[in-house]
Order: sequence, then structure tokens, then C-alpha cells
Amino acid sequence: MVRKRFVALVGCENYFGYRVLKPGMIVTLEKEPDNDYDAEAIKVMVYPLGKIGYIANSINTVPKGCFSAGRIYDTFHKKTKGIIRFVTKNCAIIELFERKRTKFNIKFTMISKISPPFDKKREFPMDLN
Repeated sequence: MVRKRFVALVGCENYFGYRVLKPGMIVTLEKEPDNDYDAEAIKVMVYPLGKIGYIANSINTVPKGCFSAGRIYDTFHKKTKGIIRFVTKNCAIIELFERKRTKFNIKFTMISKISPPFDKKREFPMDLN
């Protein structure tokens, strides 16, 4: 069973406000390592508006049941996606999309050009983890 992860979007009053946000909107969360105030800052982007706020990372701004930016910072590389589920007058709740792992099985054929040549082709299955 996959556990859903929620985060809080705060600081929208410094950009476009919370009125532009609607449940069901897809947002992009991007790490901002060069942020002067927070080493684990994660900005929230919406196309075509741009930056609309940040993921809450303070004990005073993270609602109960949500993860802080520090808790999710190492769970993705540079960007991840989420969907806005709820909007209030001073924050929005985002559900993070779960990353899916994909397994690949690659089959290749090796043909020898060494003397003496192989009588037949040999297949070597390869499993990448």
C-alpha cells in the first residue's frame, strides 16, 4: 500500500495570492539550493505563472498531517510534481505524485569475431536494477 504524502504551500500572498489556486491544479516542486534563507527550500511553480510560493518548512507553518520541505527534500532529484487538493485563505495542501520504479530487461546478442568464431549466436539476458 502506498502512503499518500501531503505538503503545504505557503507564501502565495507574496506572488499571485491564493485566489488563483484551484483544487486539481498540477504544480511542479523544484529544489532551490541557492536560497539565502533556507538550505532545503522548495519552490512551487505553475505554468504559465511561474513561482507561486514555497513548501512550508517551519514548525509554525506546517499543518498537522503534512510533511515539511526538509522531510521531502531528499526524496526527489531536482523536480517533482503534485496536485493541489485543498485551498484555504492562508495555505494550499498539495498531494505529491508517487514516483514509479520501472524495471527493464535488456536482451542482447554477442557475436564473436575472434578466431575461431562461435558456431552460433548466444543470448545473454541482463537485468538492470
